[in-house]
Amino acid sequence: MNEAWRDEVLLALNQACSQDPGLIKEAEKKLKAWETEAGFYSLLMFVFKNESLDVKVRWMAILCIKNGVDRYWRKTAPHAISEEEKSYMKQNLILSFDEPVNQVATQVAVLISKIARMELREWPELLPTLLKEVQSEDALHQQRRLLVFNHVIKMLASKRLMTDQRLFRQITADIFGFILQLWQNSTSTLVELYQMKDMRVLASLELSTLTLKVLRKLVVYGFKEFDPSSQPVFLLQAILDKIKIILQYRKEESGNHSLQEKLEKYLILMTKVLIDTQEHHSLSYLPLLQHTLQLCYTYLFTSQGQEDIFQNFALQCCKLMKVIVKCDKYKPPREIKDTTRPEIVQAHQIKMSFFTPTILSEIIKQLVLRYFPLTSEDLESWESEPENFVNEEVGESWRYNLRYCTEVLFLSLLSEFRSTVTPVVTEMITLVQGSPPSEDMTVLLQKDAVYNACGLASYDLFDEVDFDHWFTNQLIRELNNTSSRYKVLRRRIIWMTGQWINVKFARQTRPLFYQVVLKLMSAQEDLVVRLTAANALKTAIDDVDFNLEDFFQFLDETFGSLFHLLKCSQDCDTKMHVLNVLSLLIQRIGGKVKPFAASLSQYLPELWQESGDHNMLRCAIVSTMTHLVEGLGVLSRNMYSFLLPLIHLSTDITQPPHVYLMEDGLDLWHNVLVNASCMTPELLQLFVNMPSLLELGSENLRKCFSIIESYVLLDEKEFLQNFSALVVNACLTMLGNVKPEGGIILSRVVETIVKVSPQRGTELFAPVVLKICHMILEVEEYTPLLVIYLSIIGEIILHNYPAFVHIVENVAQQLGKQVTDVLGQLLDVWLEKMDCMTRLERRKLTVLALITLLPLNVNNCVTDKFALIVDAAVDVLHEIHRVEDNGTHTDCLLLLGGSSDDEEHTGQETEEHKRKRQLCLSDPIHCCPLWKFVRDKLNECHSIYGHETFQHLMEYLDSAVAAQLGSFINR
Repeated sequence: MNEAWRDEVLLALNQACSQDPGLIKEAEKKLKAWETEAGFYSLLMFVFKNESLDVKVRWMAILCIKNGVDRYWRKTAPHAISEEEKSYMKQNLILSFDEPVNQVATQVAVLISKIARMELREWPELLPTLLKEVQSEDALHQQRRLLVFNHVIKMLASKRLMTDQRLFRQITADIFGFILQLWQNSTSTLVELYQMKDMRVLASLELSTLTLKVLRKLVVYGFKEFDPSSQPVFLLQAILDKIKIILQYRKEESGNHSLQEKLEKYLILMTKVLIDTQEHHSLSYLPLLQHTLQLCYTYLFTSQGQEDIFQNFALQCCKLMKVIVKCDKYKPPREIKDTTRPEIVQAHQIKMSFFTPTILSEIIKQLVLRYFPLTSEDLESWESEPENFVNEEVGESWRYNLRYCTEVLFLSLLSEFRSTVTPVVTEMITLVQGSPPSEDMTVLLQKDAVYNACGLASYDLFDEVDFDHWFTNQLIRELNNTSSRYKVLRRRIIWMTGQWINVKFARQTRPLFYQVVLKLMSAQEDLVVRLTAANALKTAIDDVDFNLEDFFQFLDETFGSLFHLLKCSQDCDTKMHVLNVLSLLIQRIGGKVKPFAASLSQYLPELWQESGDHNMLRCAIVSTMTHLVEGLGVLSRNMYSFLLPLIHLSTDITQPPHVYLMEDGLDLWHNVLVNASCMTPELLQLFVNMPSLLELGSENLRKCFSIIESYVLLDEKEFLQNFSALVVNACLTMLGNVKPEGGIILSRVVETIVKVSPQRGTELFAPVVLKICHMILEVEEYTPLLVIYLSIIGEIILHNYPAFVHIVENVAQQLGKQVTDVLGQLLDVWLEKMDCMTRLERRKLTVLALITLLPLNVNNCVTDKFALIVDAAVDVLHEIHRVEDNGTHTDCLLLLGGSSDDEEHTGQETEEHKRKRQLCLSDPIHCCPLWKFVRDKLNECHSIYGHETFQHLMEYLDSAVAAQLGSFINR
């Protein structure tokens, strides 16, 4: 071993453990440079194995090995660790099971598990060695080996390939009995030692815990299913039996916090084994179903059981009962057939026989009256951290909070046993409705709990509760009670009303609700009540029956209350929730937001500055600005001083926040352009961010090209003059190299450019059109993309025929063909694929373009297709020609640009809609009757070809087609 290098490595590891940032940075740099050096990991193993060194240095060495294994262990990895070095490391790791330091031992176990995950087959001695070693008589040695064994099994169980799962099941079959026996022995020893009050009970408990952790993974992932007499069922039955004993031990150890805490963790592990097994092997769990339900019921809903449990155990029991109640495999089909598995029918029978009306009634009453009421800890949290108290009530809190978990269990039972549970809930509601007012906190908390149940069950109580009558005759009085104690009910009632507003709440009652909400959002009210009222308001605004006319009188006060609530909130999550309410309100009222624009434009920049690095809050601000721009329309220009820097930051990929802000930033950018009345230098300057965004080629490609299209529609001259080269290069790079969806988005932008700027645009985008022509000629089957390609060519023929000729000549030159051959091939594709076009606008454009070519007679190439082109024209004439009641002949695609059309688009129309409409009104598709265009072009052909040639060409037409053509054009 190179001693100089060893000393350097030791020095670097020492520096990496120091408190000096400079030394740490230097050490990290050295260690990083050595990662790919041969022998580095063997040297680290030497350091780690040297127990005379400082434990921090040894710990740092094993961490470096672990990171190296992640990066360089696989054979395919660049700078992969050599097989010789791997072998040396594995040999030393197997000799490291007895690591004396807990912190280092855990890292060794994780390291071994990582290697086992990647190449267990190349390390066949690992599992046999571990199994042999766990039989050691020495408690510490046995614990260390079980620690490693647990991490290895945990890592192997996480693999999801079929071959890996088969291997894990084989491992399970080989070792399950041994590990089960080990757990039985350690648990028996635990019971004996505890009864003897032996100090070794903690070590025994740790061994039992590690063994059960291994068994948990083996049971869940090591079996497809198992029968009632199998070892897994024996284990689960033993767990159910041992829970009562361990709970009693835990109760007795109230004075020994350390032991009590470890017993609690062991109990939680036991329940996790039951929950995981039930979820993964529902039908195999059947023999234990009755026992499990009885255990949960006893400890959750009987006075004797409740004395023995602690909160986290109660939470696990709630989860266990919930997963059983909601298990789909315990629900038989509506019609039981011979093919229905008997286990499903049996499970359903067990469930139904357990949940009798009496038991269900007791469970529901206990859930509502015992578990739903706010605890003293809840009330303390309300007072000390009101914003956290409100924010905790969303998301996955039920998995970690007993009260929220009982709410989920309540809803599960209601869903599964609606006919039995609904009358119980209704009875409790009736009792509190008839109870007299009280300032007693116990009474208020009980009423709060019943109101909570009523809100949770709103959909199921639709026909049972007349909520409008209750709200206007009783609840409103309780909401108007300003007593500090009554804030509990004020918060709950407004929350409950929010739950009912989407279910059953009359329109005539809503103004009263809005009045109450605004009162509860006032600065004098408790913050928790204010935030809850804001959430209820959001629900009402988001409701399908929300009527702006009813709410309009409250707009001014609502904006003021929400602004004030935003300002007084400290937590970013809270600000984000309130901002979402504000954003939704802006979205719903649309253009009526204009009177509030000044206050919004003053406060939102302020909030942006305050938000700092809170990127999710900034996302909410950007989203709010998007809705505000939609509402303000052209007036949003007054906010450019804030909007444009915000967009620039959100879409600049060199800025770290873009990871969070880019999607919303692109939406805002597009909305600003859509509502802009004219181009400004600042708007144009924003486009400097676009090249990098296009290079990403991500799911934001659609938005990027929508932005480009909006720039073209806003001011094609200014935009193309500055950025056409960039867009052309992007199109050339992407055409044919992106998925069809991306090709369609890109091609539509090119089509818009050609439409808006047929001269300049076609000239600047000639290389793109040239590539499109090549792609049309290479096509073998119809695609939606082909239709757009042909439409682009059609637009150029209609508006810039010389450019079309030049493009065809270039294609012919590049292919080494005659111009007539290329044009003929292009026409063949066009005519062949025309029947696949579904949109009338595309079909009319095709006929307009093809008919335009007829009088031009390009070296007789077009006249060879004369009959086919005229036949196609007649087909489209049939599709779009209409005869009105007064006998007037019209083209159904024509648009009128008169006052009536303008009036139709007043109000919500954006500036871009106006630009698009003006573009449509000048488009031949919408301003030129096809029958007239065909007639004029045929007359032109007659004049150019001469009568004899023209008549000769007409004779190629089918007689029926010729007659139909005459009926259209001879008027």
